[in-house]
Amino acid sequence: MIRGSHEAFEELYFIYVKAIRANIAKMIRQPEDINDVMQEVFVKLWQHKDRLDRTKGVADWLYVVSFNQSIQFLRKKLRTEGAYSSTIDLSVIGDELPTDDVLETRLPLIQEAIEKLPERKRLAFRQCRIEGNSLDEVAAAMGITKEAVKGYLKDAKNFILAYVHENERSSSLLPLLLVFFLR
Repeated sequence: MIRGSHEAFEELYFIYVKAIRANIAKMIRQPEDINDVMQEVFVKLWQHKDRLDRTKGVADWLYVVSFNQSIQFLRKKLRTEGAYSSTIDLSVIGDELPTDDVLETRLPLIQEAIEKLPERKRLAFRQCRIEGNSLDEVAAAMGITKEAVKGYLKDAKNFILAYVHENERSSSLLPLLLVFFLR
């Protein structure tokens, strides 16, 4: 993103808003809460605009940050209102959630795993999980059945988790990834 460019930010917003909304909606059901979390994600994008790697897309970064912000939102709701208790078992990821900076440093490992996927599985994964397209949309675009897309996503998830598990020195990210990809 060009340093301080409101136009570039606005363009990124319109490109990714649908996918980010879909990612947040996997865990948060209330539309007003989804909007609050989405606003936080895009505020972080603006705050980190000078630190983002221009040679890489921001889609993966936004995906991880939207997940992290969703978990933080749910934790806060649980502490303050006792709400959302049946939505997700937050104990799976422990007490300390990695910061966006920590996730950002580990994101290359996830991106590396995605790039190692066979082409069709990578395409299905990116379109569904990163771009936020529905199974039906991806199936139509790829000329395959919805069940085939589901199979590709399952295979991609298993490969990514295995790859990260084999290549990650710290196991602190693994529970986060399990929740991240199993939703």
